[in-house]
Amino acid sequence: MERYEEATESLTRLLSILERSFGSEEPYIISLKDRLNKVRK
Repeated sequence: MERYEEATESLTRLLSILERSFGSEEPYIISLKDRLNKVRK
């Protein structure tokens, strides 16, 4: 379970970098965020 949590933390950091670089309105960033949120639940 710990590795799973590390993976989601890493993905969250990566996503925030992508948002800063390309903007949070990019369709693929919104899609990735939605998928990550579903996985976290």
